[in-house]
Amino acid sequence: MSSYFDKLEKIVRGISQSVLQETVIYNAEMEGTPGFKPRQPDEEFLKQVKAIEEGMVDTLTLFMGDWEVHQQEDLCKSIWKVIVCNQIRYEGGDFLGDKTGPCEAIQTALACRSSRLIREMHSLWHDIASRRYTFRFGLVLDNPQAAVAARDKWVEEHFPNGKPRNRL
Repeated sequence: MSSYFDKLEKIVRGISQSVLQETVIYNAEMEGTPGFKPRQPDEEFLKQVKAIEEGMVDTLTLFMGDWEVHQQEDLCKSIWKVIVCNQIRYEGGDFLGDKTGPCEAIQTALACRSSRLIREMHSLWHDIASRRYTFRFGLVLDNPQAAVAARDKWVEEHFPNGKPRNRL
């Protein structure tokens, strides 16, 4: 179905490979240099995956911010639940995190070299596509980026002199 989430998952796999390779090369080249501290590939990997996740969350927020979508409470709650429970945020235990260790999203990212948020959101959007939500800008399938683009196109076509007033 959607190439949006597949593309993000492929980017994360690429980040994992490139960060590991760059770290090995850097550490080998710098070894023996006074004050040298070896780089840790996990920290860089998490930093880059977190940036990918934040971009996806921005797109999802744009989608949910539409007044018509916002009225579908079950849809918005489902999306927020997946974000809250699976996004890489900070160190801590359980899914939110505390002083007992890394959150589950970080544990999954490091163990599987993938993003739990992207995987879970991909699954949710397959469900969203099966529900056949239809808004003024069209049918929402399994690609939030395409839904936002369709909404923006609809607004440009129907309001050429500017966006309509926010209805929330």
